[in-house]
Amino acid sequence: GGSQQCHVYAQCVNREDGFCCVCIHGYYGNGKNCIKNDAPFRVNGEITGELNGRLLDTINIQAYVVVADGKSYTALSHVPDHFGFDMQTLSVFGGVIGWLFAKSTDGSKNGYQLTGGVFNHTSEIIFTDTNEKVTIRQHFMGLDVFDQLKMTAEIKGSIPKIPHGSKLDIDDYEEQYSISRPGLILSQSSRTFRTQG
Repeated sequence: GGSQQCHVYAQCVNREDGFCCVCIHGYYGNGKNCIKNDAPFRVNGEITGELNGRLLDTINIQAYVVVADGKSYTALSHVPDHFGFDMQTLSVFGGVIGWLFAKSTDGSKNGYQLTGGVFNHTSEIIFTDTNEKVTIRQHFMGLDVFDQLKMTAEIKGSIPKIPHGSKLDIDDYEEQYSISRPGLILSQSSRTFRTQG
């Protein structure tokens, strides 16, 4: 009953404070969107915007998530040569996907269990050595007909130049997420990059 409709792999549960959709055994999510436990998962999308004073043509982003192992692999394609090595500093694209499908421990929920894959994510990245700043706005639209998570992103700002042919090493880091109020989750992290090559 009511205006909320549960996912096909969820059930409506009557609680003291109202009705709630809960994914059935073998699936997880927020009840409005549920996916099979430990099944590999794909995320696809497009990135547009302006970076270092130049317009970006559409860049494709694809991620493959091995949920059972708690790993995700993210790749950008159709990246212009003049941005290719610089964009290694934007590890946030893979980071938010990692948060979405992280292995839950001690009853904590991952991003997909909180959002069902439908949310907006804004990152403000400040490079302290160069005082450059970039803002990334991502819009996650949930599952498509192929059960792949769709997203779009817009970039605006500037990032440091990385020497052509160099690879970045990123030290281990922690990122803490906290629910500020219903519908708003804040996170913060600090990362150290080193160039190789």
